[in-house]
Amino acid sequence: STRKESSAASDVYKRQSLGNYFYYNSQLDSAEIYLDKSISYVNDETMPFLRASNLMTKSGIYRTQGNIPLAIATMLNSKRSLDKIDTLKLDENQRRKFKGESSVLNNSLANYYNQMEEFDKASEYYDNAYKASLNLGSYVNAGIIISNKGEMVLNQNRYQEALELFSQGKKLKEKGKAPIRFIMSSALNLSLIHI
Repeated sequence: STRKESSAASDVYKRQSLGNYFYYNSQLDSAEIYLDKSISYVNDETMPFLRASNLMTKSGIYRTQGNIPLAIATMLNSKRSLDKIDTLKLDENQRRKFKGESSVLNNSLANYYNQMEEFDKASEYYDNAYKASLNLGSYVNAGIIISNKGEMVLNQNRYQEALELFSQGKKLKEKGKAPIRFIMSSALNLSLIHI
């Protein structure tokens, strides 16, 4: 029975891997088929990380197809899967993974809500993602997230706030030793304020 369970788990991960492969190679129909097959074998109790990850990728498919409301709904389902995880039962590596998944998920939701011009919700999710990244000590990600928020407020003509967020993002990226292109992106954002 253990061998059978191991084989079933292996099949689930293979389907997820194929779904991700097709997604990143812009073969969205194939990606959705394999992700659906993977999701059909997992639930929140048995493999919550895998379920959440599959749903995040499906959300990306819907976003790419231009269906932002469905992308948001799917991402919220992913969040519900993560929220059901009892973090007290996780080991250190699993807790770190949980925080990382949470950060990515919140940043994605913020981007979606920003795209829908629901700025209050976007701001809330940017703040959640930012805090999760800082808690992980992931300064580069925190810098990217706070810069995303800066772009949102810049598009609302809130120049002083955007300047502060872009400056903070650049400092965090430098602290995290981000690649130069990330830091240059922040420099470009800062220069846009002065145009």
